[in-house]
Amino acid sequence: MATMRTLTVWFQLFILPVTVYGVCNFPDFLQPHPDIPGSHWLYKVMDQNNERSFTAVQTKVYFQGGSMMVKVKAGRRARNPPSPYNRTCEEVVNGDKFLVRHKDSTGVMKYTCMQFIQRTRNVVQMKEAELSSTYDISLCDDQNLLLDDWPMLEERDVRTNYHKCPLMDGFDLEIYDNKKNRELCADEFVPPRMESECLVGEGIVFTFPGGGRCMMRTLLLNSGDAVHCLASWTEGPYTFAVLRHAKRTYYWGLRFPTRGGSSFTAHLMKDVVFDRGASFSHTMNYLTLTMTSMKLGALCKDAFPKCTTLVGSCTDEVVAKHCPATCGLCSPDTYPTFLDFPSGFRGEWIKSTARGQASVKINTNTINIENFATFQPIQLSGQVANNLYPVVTSFANGCRPRFSCLNMENVTRSVIQYRVGISINWPLFSSETLCDTRSFRSDLPPLFDTYRSELLRNLVRKYNTETVPCDLRANYSFTTQVEGAACKGNLAHKSCYNQKEMTMKLSDCSASPSTTTFSCLASYDGSGGGQFIVTEDKATSEIQCWNFPIDKPGTAYASMAGDCDDQTALRFGLGIGASPEYVLEKMTSTEEDCKDLPSTTKATTTTEKITSKPEGTKNPPYKVETDKPKSTSKPGSVGAVGNGSCRTFYLNQYLIIILLLPVHIWRTYLS
Repeated sequence: MATMRTLTVWFQLFILPVTVYGVCNFPDFLQPHPDIPGSHWLYKVMDQNNERSFTAVQTKVYFQGGSMMVKVKAGRRARNPPSPYNRTCEEVVNGDKFLVRHKDSTGVMKYTCMQFIQRTRNVVQMKEAELSSTYDISLCDDQNLLLDDWPMLEERDVRTNYHKCPLMDGFDLEIYDNKKNRELCADEFVPPRMESECLVGEGIVFTFPGGGRCMMRTLLLNSGDAVHCLASWTEGPYTFAVLRHAKRTYYWGLRFPTRGGSSFTAHLMKDVVFDRGASFSHTMNYLTLTMTSMKLGALCKDAFPKCTTLVGSCTDEVVAKHCPATCGLCSPDTYPTFLDFPSGFRGEWIKSTARGQASVKINTNTINIENFATFQPIQLSGQVANNLYPVVTSFANGCRPRFSCLNMENVTRSVIQYRVGISINWPLFSSETLCDTRSFRSDLPPLFDTYRSELLRNLVRKYNTETVPCDLRANYSFTTQVEGAACKGNLAHKSCYNQKEMTMKLSDCSASPSTTTFSCLASYDGSGGGQFIVTEDKATSEIQCWNFPIDKPGTAYASMAGDCDDQTALRFGLGIGASPEYVLEKMTSTEEDCKDLPSTTKATTTTEKITSKPEGTKNPPYKVETDKPKSTSKPGSVGAVGNGSCRTFYLNQYLIIILLLPVHIWRTYLS
C-alpha cells in the first residue's frame, strides 16, 4: 500500500513540474509599455470591431512577464465569439519557444508550446501546438507548431511607425463583395481605383466613383482616403499586408499573388485573417478585387478607350475630366510644355537631417529628390507667384501623374531653400489651386515633414562650396551640455581678419576637442525673426545650422541644416523631433581684444553678397555687389569697425602708426 502511494506522488510530480531554472518570460517585444497602463494587443480583429454593434467581437491580449491573458468582449448577437483564457510560461525551449500552461474559462488546465513571429513592431503572429493534457517538451518540435492565421496588432505608436506597402502601382478595380454576393460600382462610368506608394509616403489610396456612394457601408472608407501598411510578408505564392486607416482605428488585410503581373485578383479582408490556401476557411467577410494596371503614357490622353465614343457627352464634368483629349481640354501639340529651372539652382545638393542624408540633383529641366521622386517644371494656366514652380511626376507603371508645387529660394551660392507641396492627381491644367499657400503642409504621421513641408528647408551644395561672412552679432560666452557634462564656452569669429569662419571653444568639461572651427556658408534672417547661420565643420565636414531665435534671447540651437527653419526653437523647446546637436544657453556678449583671437588670413575690404531672384524675373542671374565696410564709429572714437571685438584692434593700430612717424614730421606738425 505504501508503495502505491509513493508511485502516485511520483506520477503527480512528473506531470505538474515547477520551473526552478531561471525565470520564464515572454519576449520583450510583447511586454507592455511602462508609461502606458493597460497597453495590449488586438487579436482576431473582425469587421473593424465596432463596439456599438450587437454583433461586434473584441479580443484583447495582455502580456506581463510570463503571463498571457486573453479577454473577449462580444455583443449579445455575436456569432461564435472566441473564449477567453490565460496562459503561463513554464519553460523556454531553444531560446525562442515557450512551453506554457493553458487554463480556459471553465478552469480546465492543459499545455501547449508557443512561438512568436514579429512581422514589425506592431504586428506579431503566433505559432502554437495543439492543446495537450500532458507537459511534454516535444510540443515545441517544429513539426508540431502551426501558424495562427490571425495576427495580433498593437496600436501603440501605430501612427508613427512607417512601413512601405509592397505594391507600387496604380490599378483600375472590379470589386465583388463576397458576403453580399454582388459586384459593387458596376454601373459607374469611372471604375474604382487603387494607387499604392506611387509617391513615397502616400500609402494606398482608394478612389471610388460618385463620391463613394456605391461603396456605402462596405469599408468604412471614403473615396480618397489613404491607408498605410503596418506590416507585409510573403509566404507561399501570396504576399500579405496589414492595412490601417491613416486617421482612424480601422484595420484590414490584403492578400495578393506575389507574381501578379499587370492583371491579377487580390482579396481585401474585412476580418484581419490571412488564409494561405486557395480557398478561405476562416471568414467569408472579404472583397475580391480584380486589379488591372494601365499605363497612361502621356498627359494629354484619355483615361479609357471608350472615351472616343462619348464625344457628345463632354458637357458632363466627369466625362470631360477623364477624357481630356477627346473633349478638347488639352492638345498633345501644346500640352505639356516643360520649362527650365534657373541656372543658379542647378547642381547637386545635400539635404542633411537627423533622419540621414538625401541627395537632391537639379538639372536643366528635372529635379530628383533621392528616395522620393523626380519632378519636371511644367507650364500651366494661371498666375504663379515668384519662386514657385508647378512640377509634374510621371510614372512608368499604372500610377497616374502627380502635380505638385515646388518653392525654391536663393540664399547664397552654397545654400538654397526648398519645400514641396501636396500632390494632386492627373488631370490638371491650372496652377491656381496647385500653388496656393495652403498646399504647403506636412504629411500625416509617421512621415511628418520628411518629404513635404510647410516651411522652407536648407539644401547645401555638395561640391565647390563658397564661404560668406558669418555675421555673428557679437562674441558670445555661454554654457552648454556636452556628453552629459556641463561646459562653459565662447563663440566668436575666428579673427578680425577672417569673419568667414567662427570658432567654438569649450572649457571646464571633458568634451574633446576643446576648439571647433566652422566655415560659414550662409547667414540670413528668418521670416519670423532671429538669425540663422549655416556652417561646415572644418574637421568633420558635417553641416550645421545655428538658430539664434528672437523670442529666446540668450539661447542658440545648432541642428542638422535640413532640420532648420522658423519653428526650430519651438520644436526643440517642446521636445518634438530630433534633439539639437548643441544648445547654447546663458549667452552674453563679450568684448574680447583681437589680440586674444588667432589670425590666419588678411582682412578683406569687400564682401560678395548673393541677391535673391528679382521680382518678376524668371531666370535670375546671381548678382555680385561690392559693399564698403560699414562704420559703427561713435562720436569721438577712432576707426571703430565691425563688432566690439575688433574696435580695440584698429585703435591700437592707429596709435602704433602715429608713434612710428619720423621725428621731422612730428616737428612740422607741432610747429
